[in-house]
Amino acid sequence: MTNLQKYTISQVLRTSNWWMAIGVLYFMERGVTIQEFFILSSVFSLCMVILEFPTGVIADKFSHKKSVIIGSSISILSQLAFSVPADFYFYLGAFIVASLGATMKSGSDIAVLHKISNNFEKDLARIKTINFIWIFFTTLVGGWLYTIDIRIPYTLTALTTFVSVLFFVKIKVDSNNKLNRGSNIYQVARKSIKLLGNHERLRGVILLSGGFTAFFFSYKWFLPMLFEAKGISIIHLSTVLAIGILMIALGTALSGSKYYLRLKYSIPVLLLLIFALGFTGGFWSLTIVTLGIYLLRGFFTNRMTVLVNKYAKDSIRASVMSLKSLITRVFMAIYMLMVGKILGIWSFEVLSVVTFAILSIFVLYFVWTVVTSNSQNLKVARRRHVK
Repeated sequence: MTNLQKYTISQVLRTSNWWMAIGVLYFMERGVTIQEFFILSSVFSLCMVILEFPTGVIADKFSHKKSVIIGSSISILSQLAFSVPADFYFYLGAFIVASLGATMKSGSDIAVLHKISNNFEKDLARIKTINFIWIFFTTLVGGWLYTIDIRIPYTLTALTTFVSVLFFVKIKVDSNNKLNRGSNIYQVARKSIKLLGNHERLRGVILLSGGFTAFFFSYKWFLPMLFEAKGISIIHLSTVLAIGILMIALGTALSGSKYYLRLKYSIPVLLLLIFALGFTGGFWSLTIVTLGIYLLRGFFTNRMTVLVNKYAKDSIRASVMSLKSLITRVFMAIYMLMVGKILGIWSFEVLSVVTFAILSIFVLYFVWTVVTSNSQNLKVARRRHVK
């Protein structure tokens, strides 16, 4: 079995979401109130923001592979903790532990793939496509397993994560120590921040990715309210969300094929769909817009990951990916606050217009970085030609 095959199996198993459909219901069954659950979610998100960059730097300094293994092992402990009956404070500790496990894996898994892959863009698209199809399956089956025994989804998640570690351990990849030999953790962190500050294209890609990804992840939270406001039943919403996962998989697959759309065409279409979101009235028009957004989400996020890895250096790859995740999480928190304020005062129509305007600013900045970078490269080429 090749390294890539081991990685694919490990990555797919590690993204098993048997608990996805029952997350809130499970904790309420354990006696956690809805207010307490959102406190747990908030603490988890805050810890992710705090730990994201430091864990990426540590992985760059020591080992990407070891970081994923340790992070997965920590995740197993948190998943087992979730599966037992306990009080709010026990689950609070489990959520904090879970955030550490998640951040140790974040960025490092992509860095390992970049090392073992001969065609990173194609392999990333293929693996993510399989991931989303597997998530679709585990989400559906997980809800059914919950009706048999509420402990099964989290216990099964821990088991599949353990199996994923067994495959990941077998991957043969060079240690990352050689790339940062003689550098301390502070110097590794400084290198990644310096690269982001000096590299205009990388900065433009990360900000553009952060803005749109913040919308994608926040979208799933207010989408049920949008469907309800339009008088569409929860059954129809569940169907659209299930198909939406498959559309993300399709968009991801297209991003790695020779038939993929170019960003200069897909971004304007995505902006128009976001603008139209709040103005759609019927079930079919809202469904088409929603599935279109999901399709382009799969394409866009994969292309952004490829571009970030194109500009990042091997010695600080996990750190740069962690910075990308950190910026996304900050944007997500700001956007969710904005969503709450706008919907509390105005409507979904206003939210669509404001979101369209904000994301357009990110797009314009991205275009400006590309034009500026191309201009600088042209000047350098002319100087070389003169010499």
